[in-house]
Amino acid sequence: MPTPENELKIRYLSRYRRMSKRIDRLLEEQSRWRERTLKITPTLSQAPGGGESGSPIERPMDKVLEIDEEINREIDELQTVRQEIRAALNQLEDENLKLLMEYRYIDGLTWEQIAEKMDYSRQWVTSLHGTALLKIELTCC
Repeated sequence: MPTPENELKIRYLSRYRRMSKRIDRLLEEQSRWRERTLKITPTLSQAPGGGESGSPIERPMDKVLEIDEEINREIDELQTVRQEIRAALNQLEDENLKLLMEYRYIDGLTWEQIAEKMDYSRQWVTSLHGTALLKIELTCC
């Protein structure tokens, strides 16, 4: 069971993966809106248009562009968070600890995946994780 201080560090380090998942979700939403624009067939008429502004295709495309702007903002923030997390991990002098933490908090790997990549047992990986957390000092939060 992590200490309250370690829980705070874990939440801080986990921000990158959470933001990355949010961007992935926005990309999926954007893709659905793009598909909608492709399914719309414009109706051509000789009669003057009604009171609605914009074609049926323009409205979903506006949503696509709106989501695109949100994705770009999120990506900018994601890059900042990645730099902050890398700075925190750079406190670790042991390269194995740093690699373990990058696998976990940047790449989002499970303990089992990390253990396999590093040729350690799962228990040893979680033990090393605890050691790494103790060595990281957060200047924020």
